[in-house]
Amino acid sequence: MYTRIKTILVADSNPDYRRLIRSVLADVEILDADNALDAMNLLKTEKIDMIILDFRLPDKSGVEVLHWCRANEIHVPVIFMSQDSKLQKAEEVALADCCASLFHKPLNLKSLVEAVRAADLKDHHENCLHHYHGMITRDVHI
Repeated sequence: MYTRIKTILVADSNPDYRRLIRSVLADVEILDADNALDAMNLLKTEKIDMIILDFRLPDKSGVEVLHWCRANEIHVPVIFMSQDSKLQKAEEVALADCCASLFHKPLNLKSLVEAVRAADLKDHHENCLHHYHGMITRDVHI
């Protein structure tokens, strides 16, 4: 159970990843979107405590979604997911955001849960930290 994080938005075009994340984070409410526009609409209308966001969405990049969030005073922790092992310059800049973390796909589910727990313990408005989780794999591939 989490103290601060009650609702997580998962934005990924792959429904398998959205279902997988929903299943491992069963203690919180998961809202999901398969594109950036739907994610931003949910962020406008719902109280979201954390975002798990793919760098590559069909209509916008995860970087654009992060910039939109910050421009709209949405300062929640963000966990980025990326299929690519090499980051583009814009993605590196996004990770400089004090509340952004990175996991490479395929996801290490245990590490993802630990990252959510760690974010739950921190007040990201007062003390947000940048974490790079590097190249992480798991046994079961989607």
